[in-house]
Order: sequence, then C-alpha cells, then structure tokens
Amino acid sequence: MIFTAGFGNELRKADSLLAAGNHLQAELEYERVWYYSPDPDLRDRALMQKGLSKKMSGAFHEAALTFARIPVRDGKDSLNFFTHYEIALCSYLAGDLFNAEEHLMRLKEVVKSRELKQQSLYLDVIVFTEGEKWETALSSWLEYCRVNKKDSMTFHLIRSEEELQLKSERKALILSLLLPGLGQVYAGKAWRGLSSLVLAGMAVGYGVLSVSQGVWLTAFFTGFTYSVRFYSGGARYAMKLVHGVNEQKKREYKNAVRDHLLKLEGAF
Repeated sequence: MIFTAGFGNELRKADSLLAAGNHLQAELEYERVWYYSPDPDLRDRALMQKGLSKKMSGAFHEAALTFARIPVRDGKDSLNFFTHYEIALCSYLAGDLFNAEEHLMRLKEVVKSRELKQQSLYLDVIVFTEGEKWETALSSWLEYCRVNKKDSMTFHLIRSEEELQLKSERKALILSLLLPGLGQVYAGKAWRGLSSLVLAGMAVGYGVLSVSQGVWLTAFFTGFTYSVRFYSGGARYAMKLVHGVNEQKKREYKNAVRDHLLKLEGAF
C-alpha cells in the first residue's frame, strides 16, 4: 500500500527502493524526506511509508513507533484513522496489548466518521479477546455482525467467558484436599490423579505400618511427613494442571479468533 499521490517526485526514490524490497535503504530515504521537507503533508506521507515498510518486514514494534510520530491533524479523519489503526494493529502483532487498546480508544475519540470507526471493529474484537476482556470483545463482535449484516448466532465465533467452559483452580484445590488425585481428575488428567492417590496412600500406609511396629520416628519423619507432602503437593499440582488446561484452551480460542478475522478482513 503506497500513499504517494501528489508526492511522486519527492518520494519516487524511496518508493522504488521499497518496491524492490530494499527496506532499510527505503526507510532511510523516507526519513531523509521527512527531515528536510517543510511540507507537513509530505512529512506525514514519508512516515506512513516508512511505517508500512517496517510492518512489511515484520518489525511491528518499530512500525508502531514510526506511525506514532504522525501528529493528529484536525479535519483529517482518514489520516487520523490510518495512524491510530496502524499503531493498534502493529502493537497487537508486537504483543503490546496495552498500546493496542489505548490507540483503539484514541481512534474512537479523534476520528469523527462513523464509517471509518466501524472499519476497526474487527480489531477491537481481536485485541479485547487477546486481553481476555471477554464481554467487551463479545459486545464489539455483535456490533461487527450488525454493521456487516452477519448473523451473530449462526456465525458463532466470539463466546462469553461462560461459554469457554474454563475450569476452576479453586475447585481443583478443594477436590484435591477432599481426596488426593481428585483435582487432577477434574483437570482431565485421570492417570495423574490415580498416581497421586496411590503415592499419598502408600505414604500414609507406611506411616501406619511404622506406628503398628512401634517405630515412631520412622512413622513421623518418613510416612506422615511424605504423606503431607504428597497431599499438599498434589493439591498445588492440580491447580497448576487446571491453569495449564485453561491457558491452552484460551490460546487455541484466541488464535482461532485472530486467524479467522484477519483472514476475513484481509488485514494482514
């Protein structure tokens, strides 16, 4: 995407370098144009092209920083939309969710055109889903479906937190405290739950056997000590398993949302 209408002579060399895939030299030339030109519109275009070059080469963080150098200009909705949209998108791709959310909010503040604002709805959905702001993402998704005349129920992509059916770490802890291994079973790891139960049972059994034989020190320092370790350790492990299961489920869901919407919009 090249925005050089009306600036052919000034940006021709940089654009040729970019078209040839020489990103570094093109970016240096765009920077030279920005530095020496007194024309604010030309300076804006130079930064836009430099940012797009950074984006094309996968330097998303640097691209966002470059776009951020373009000032907000009154009466230039298209430019203001482009700037904040690209900062938000590149920040998201760089893993900077805070900056992505901030510029999506700024976009809504500085851009007057309702139609332009609607073009960033899909990015709202992706960013808020990644940030696990489920209800906000769902609200943006419903608005996206309304604007694009899609049936949100038939085209069911974005879910509420309840629909994700995430497991409770607290419940895993309580179940493990009630019966060793039960928390692991709840996490979907039945064999690990069984092994936890067996180990805890063996430790308790050893302690009881030691007591029955009058070996009190062995019963305390070996049997009962290890039984407590297995008991408490199993509870913590159950919570860790549930956390891992939830994170995997959320990552798969987030990736599905991202891949579908980016492909649908042809945004990147």
